[in-house]
Amino acid sequence: MSEAGKSLDASLRADLKAPDMRYVVAVTTTDPDRALAGANRAAQVLQPLVDQGILAGFESPSQLLPDIDTQRRRQEGLPDREALQRAVAAATAGTPLRPEKLAPFIDDVERSRDLAPLRIADVAGTALGMGLDSMMVSGDGRSSAIIALLAPDTGPDPQVVDAAQVRAALERYDGPGSIHLVDIRQETDSLYAGYLHEAIGLSLAGMALILLVTAVATRLRPQRMVRVALPIGAALACVIAGLALAGVGLTILHLVGLLLTVAVGSNYTFFFIDEEKDTPRTLASLAVANATTIIGFGILGFASVPVLNAIGMTVGPGALLCLIFAAMLSAPRRQA
Repeated sequence: MSEAGKSLDASLRADLKAPDMRYVVAVTTTDPDRALAGANRAAQVLQPLVDQGILAGFESPSQLLPDIDTQRRRQEGLPDREALQRAVAAATAGTPLRPEKLAPFIDDVERSRDLAPLRIADVAGTALGMGLDSMMVSGDGRSSAIIALLAPDTGPDPQVVDAAQVRAALERYDGPGSIHLVDIRQETDSLYAGYLHEAIGLSLAGMALILLVTAVATRLRPQRMVRVALPIGAALACVIAGLALAGVGLTILHLVGLLLTVAVGSNYTFFFIDEEKDTPRTLASLAVANATTIIGFGILGFASVPVLNAIGMTVGPGALLCLIFAAMLSAPRRQA
């Protein structure tokens, strides 16, 4: 998503008072009902932060469906028929509303006292169930209730929650299971950085292997190795420089495209180091193959899908530059 799109998304979420899902509190237990009970208890320790303005609010699955014990306590708190009738009569006294008109309401309350508690399975497939599914995670014998936190509108950064104060409040949690504050953006950045470092390490190992294969293919002749590796390296440097000048940030997807450029470009450079294959027919075949590669991957460079766009904008120009640099480096040798 572009920066303008991110700004628009943040603005709309702020207007709707919707959480941006950066900060969440996760309550993890052994079953969904205990997770709902934990979410209910977590809401009690988070509410003072809302009252103090540290949080703008929060969204908890227990707000959609309380745990079974909470439902039963609420049922037990319902007044019996006689008490409710007296309360209705007192409330309607002196008003045009006759108590008899509220008889269906009294019947519903009486009937609610004996209803079975509502479980998650009972709301499956409904709008309420879809909302719960987005806030509950189950698997491997564990269930987690996810509470989304709303950042306050005031402060130096309106989109940032004071994590220290939230963690201090969570220390007072005495419900079932464990509870954690998760900064999704921070965790995602950490995972991405770790994956990127691993990808770079594996890519360097792959490049070393490619150089080893090149050395074997050129029979360990330094001059021939240079004629193979130098055009590819120059092409990669130009592609990276071009992306940087265009303001395109390099990602793992671009790294994959660069590796594919090495694979495609090596086919051209190996042809140019062999004088016997350096014929007009071979050059024509290389030109046709290169044009096909440029057209195929060049079209991908205009795709809106990030993975296709990244591969297209690296492999397309990279393949062309590999051919040009390989031809330039071999030209003096053919004229000698």
